[in-house]
Amino acid sequence: MDRVKTAYFFKKLRNVLLKKQEASSLTETIVATTIILIVFAIATLSLNNILENTIQRDTSEIESILDQYAYKYMHQKIKIPASYEHGDWFVKIDNDKAKTEEIHIVLIEATNKRTQQKVLKKIIGDEN
Repeated sequence: MDRVKTAYFFKKLRNVLLKKQEASSLTETIVATTIILIVFAIATLSLNNILENTIQRDTSEIESILDQYAYKYMHQKIKIPASYEHGDWFVKIDNDKAKTEEIHIVLIEATNKRTQQKVLKKIIGDEN
């Protein structure tokens, strides 16, 4: 009896596996491939644009340099007014024009020469 069931099972399996499948036409395949390529190209260009903008807006390196200048100023290693260049950045160190009599404010400002992006750091201390 088991032999009959096994033979019947394999006969059904062969019929399922050997059944003719309908294929898509060449035109349908080309259209589907073209749509996939267009979507892939748009996604690639969008990701490239996002990454490029992220890199351009990154100011962590110049902020680290401004911290170094602030440290040097606080320990009397540099005199003000002063200006420096670091790659595309122009750094200017100067007294704040709107200072009061008791408080001394020093501005350290970096400006990107290409994008005109500015990063500002203030140091507030006594006039003494």
